[in-house]
Amino acid sequence: MAKKKKKRPIASRDIGLDMGIIFLRFFFDSEHLHYGLWPEDLPVTARNLAQAQQNYEDHIVSHIPPGVRTILDVGCGTGLLCTGCSPWAMRWKAWCPAHSCWNTAGNAWGRTP
Repeated sequence: MAKKKKKRPIASRDIGLDMGIIFLRFFFDSEHLHYGLWPEDLPVTARNLAQAQQNYEDHIVSHIPPGVRTILDVGCGTGLLCTGCSPWAMRWKAWCPAHSCWNTAGNAWGRTP
């Protein structure tokens, strides 16, 4: 007799992140889950969210030391930061506690993370 596979309960964090991804895609044409980096000369408005998110990605990438071959991204979200940094790292390891993010991140990377 085959053992029935137990269904994994849906975690509230998965629902929240799914809603966040849907919201950002629909209203801001973005899949980044971070708030961005807002310098003083960039007004905090919805129109500037994409620029603030790009500022954040540029900031992170600028702090990757030369010669780095492996990067660990804990809480990778949708995986877009990994795709932006991939030229600088030979191997990118990512982990997110929210199961729902794995599908989105896998699509961003063109594979299952």
